[in-house]
Amino acid sequence: SDRLLFVAFPMLVVSFVAAIEWQSLFPTERDYRNLMPLPVSRMQMFLAKLTALMLFVLLFAAAVNFFPTFLVPMVQASSLALEPLRIKHFFGHFLAASAGALFAFLALVALQGALMNVLGRRLFPRVSLLVQSVLLLGLLTALPHVITVGDLYRRGGISREVMDWMPVFWFHAVYEMWIGRTVSPMPELAGRAWMGLGVAAAGTVLLYGVSYIRQAMVQAEAENRLPYPVVEAVLRRVFRWWLRSEKRFAIVSFVFKTLSRSRQHKLLLTAYLGIGLAVLVNLWVLDWLRVSAGRRMDLAQEELVHTALSAPLVMAFFFVSGLRLVFTIPITLQANWVFRLLEGESRVEWLDAVESAFYVLAVLPVLLVAPLFQLPLMGWYLLPGHVAICTLLMLILVELMLWEWQKVPFVCSYLPGRRNVALTFILYWFGFSLYGLAMTRFEVWGLRSLPRWLVLAGLLLAVLAKVRELRREMWGALPLKYEEEAERTVETLGLAG
Repeated sequence: SDRLLFVAFPMLVVSFVAAIEWQSLFPTERDYRNLMPLPVSRMQMFLAKLTALMLFVLLFAAAVNFFPTFLVPMVQASSLALEPLRIKHFFGHFLAASAGALFAFLALVALQGALMNVLGRRLFPRVSLLVQSVLLLGLLTALPHVITVGDLYRRGGISREVMDWMPVFWFHAVYEMWIGRTVSPMPELAGRAWMGLGVAAAGTVLLYGVSYIRQAMVQAEAENRLPYPVVEAVLRRVFRWWLRSEKRFAIVSFVFKTLSRSRQHKLLLTAYLGIGLAVLVNLWVLDWLRVSAGRRMDLAQEELVHTALSAPLVMAFFFVSGLRLVFTIPITLQANWVFRLLEGESRVEWLDAVESAFYVLAVLPVLLVAPLFQLPLMGWYLLPGHVAICTLLMLILVELMLWEWQKVPFVCSYLPGRRNVALTFILYWFGFSLYGLAMTRFEVWGLRSLPRWLVLAGLLLAVLAKVRELRREMWGALPLKYEEEAERTVETLGLAG
C-alpha cells in the first residue's frame, strides 16, 4: 500500500504540470511567426519542440522521485521485512514511479493532439480552456483521495475491475514485479502498464507530428474576442437595464471582457473553484462512508444533510476569495493611465460596479446551483428558506471581501508576499471553517420552525445592514490605488502638515 501511494503521487503531480502547461505543450501561433522566417525546416522545429517537451517531463519526474527513491525502500527495510534491502528496490521504485509519471504526461499530450485534429483550428481554442479547467478540477478533487488509496488497497477495498482500468495500479504492479512479487494479478497489470506507455508515446509522437504539420494551434486574434457574440449581446442588454449608469456599465463590461480573454485569470479562478469542489467531494465521500457503514445511522444522515446545506457556502467562500485575488492581478499596467485620467468624480460609481461584478460572477452562479445540493435530500419544502439564508450569508461575505477595497480590477500592480503565507493560510482556514461549516449549524437550527427562521434571518439582515453601512462610509472617499506598495517598516504620524 505504501508503494502504491508513492507511485500515485508522482503521476498526480506530473498531471498537474501537464494541465497547468496545457497551452504550452503544442506550438502556438507565436512560435510559427517567430521561427518560420528563420532558415529552420519544419522537421527541425518539430523535433526541437518534442525534444524539449520530453526533457522537461523527464527532469520533472526525476526531481519528484529523487528523494522517495532512496527514502521509501530504506524506511520499508526493517526486521519485519519479507526480504532484505537490495539495489533492485531502489531501481524498481524509480522505474515504476517515473514510468507512471511519464505515462500520465504523454496521455494528456496525446489527448490534446487528438482534440486538435478532431475539432480543428477554429473550435479547438474554445474547447481547450474548458478541457484544461475540467482537468484541473478533477486533479484537485482527486488530490485528497491519493492519500487514502493506499489504505483502501491494504484493506482490500479495491476490486480487480478497478485495477484493470486505473493506470496507477498498472505501474504499481511494475514495482511489485521488479522486487519479486509475481503473484496474480501483478503480471497482467504490469503488461498493461508497458502497453499503455507504448501506446501513449506512439500516440503523442503521431498526433504531435500531424498537428504540427497541419495547423498553428491558436490564433491571437481569436483569443481577443468573446467566443459567443449572441451571449455577449444578451448580457449587454441585461446589464444596461440593471446598472442604469453608463460608467458602471463600462466598468462591468471591462471586467467581464478582461476575464473572458485572459487565460491566466480564468485558470486561477478555476483553481479556487477546484479547491472548493475538492473539499465538498471529500465531505460527501466521508458522509456516504458513514451512512454505508451503518454505524449511528441518524448521526451519519444528519452530517450528510449538513454537508448538503453547507455546499453553497463552501463554493461561495472559495469563489468570492478567488475572484478577489483575480481582480488584484493586473492585465496590462501600461493602459491604466486611462483610468487615472477619467477617475475624477466617477470613483464611487466605479467601485459600485466592482460590487455588481461580485454579485454577478460569484453570488448569482452559486445561488443557481444551490438547489442541486439540497433537493435530493430535503425536497422543495425547505428550499426557499435555505436560499434566503444563503443569500444573506453570501452578501455578508461580499461586504467583508470589499472592506477597504480601493481598486479597479486588473489595473493595479500586484505585489506578492506582502503577508506571511502561514498566517494567511491559518486565517483563511479559520474563516472558511466558521463561514462554510459552522454557519450551517445555525441554519439547521433556524430551518426547524418558522419563528426560528425569522429570528436567524433578522439577525443576518441586521449584520448585513451594519457591515454595509460601515463599509460605505469610506467607500470612494480615498483615491483609487494603481500602484501596490510594500508596507512601511516605520509608520509615521503624519503631523508635518
